[in-house]
Amino acid sequence: MKRFFIILLCLGLLLGLVGCKNENTQDEKLNIVTSVFPAFDFAREIAGEKANVQMLLPPGTESHFYEPSLSDIAKIEQCDLFIYAGGDIDAWADDVIKALGKEINVICMSSLVEPLHAEHGHEHQDSGYDSHVWTSPKNAKAICEKITERLCSQDTLNREYYNSRLVYYSAQLDFLDSELKSISETKTRNTLVFADRFPFLYLAKDYGFEYLAAIEGCSSETEPTLTAVSAIIDTVNKQNIKTVFYIEFSSQKTADIVCSKTGANKKLLHSCHNVSSEEFGSETYVSLMLQNVKNIKEALCDGAY
Repeated sequence: MKRFFIILLCLGLLLGLVGCKNENTQDEKLNIVTSVFPAFDFAREIAGEKANVQMLLPPGTESHFYEPSLSDIAKIEQCDLFIYAGGDIDAWADDVIKALGKEINVICMSSLVEPLHAEHGHEHQDSGYDSHVWTSPKNAKAICEKITERLCSQDTLNREYYNSRLVYYSAQLDFLDSELKSISETKTRNTLVFADRFPFLYLAKDYGFEYLAAIEGCSSETEPTLTAVSAIIDTVNKQNIKTVFYIEFSSQKTADIVCSKTGANKKLLHSCHNVSSEEFGSETYVSLMLQNVKNIKEALCDGAY
């Protein structure tokens, strides 16, 4: 979205719309607005029944192509806490916050961890910064700790409630971390092959996985080059790789081509940035990551499952 268009929307909000926060004093719950699914899921896990949590990104929508509506901007202006990814995933958010011209209580998830770029010399270098920081459970835990800290400062009466929920949820994130560490220590091969984009730089770095991807990083490109696909087919055949990954909302066309040329199986590795409408009521960050752990183990560990 162009910066000028966002500013016009924000000015319209300030000058012509509601312009004030919800006056319903009977509802004492905090209002939390999030951009992407991980922020939504982390917030609802920590806040529980003490907050109303909303996700702006409609289920089934690719985050890189989302544009906030006027009502979405109004929700940000009126909320108690806005949690967003940052980086190229929702670059619009910084413009909206600035254009609103008032102090907004925000947490930018990507600002909580050290920025990562692909290392020089990698076969497929990432041309930019990976904003999918939550793909590593280590980072997810740090994000949840920051959310808890912020909620405790805003709602001091419920500090014990938020902290107890953090302890419970952190145990689940620690389990994911331990499972990935176990794979890293017992793996018989080390390359994750993606016939797709690669939004897993933090996961790969934290657990020592190598990767090969058809499309560099989190590029908005939807089709890989013929050279990139040929390189993946050659690598899969030479290394006798059994699993080729695709990501959520992918057409899977490239994965199908690679599998047809190599005999490999295709599997989903979910970056968790969003879920489908069907998944929205049943899946969580933890449930999606548990499936990722299973699929990574099958790809890297002989005899797994």
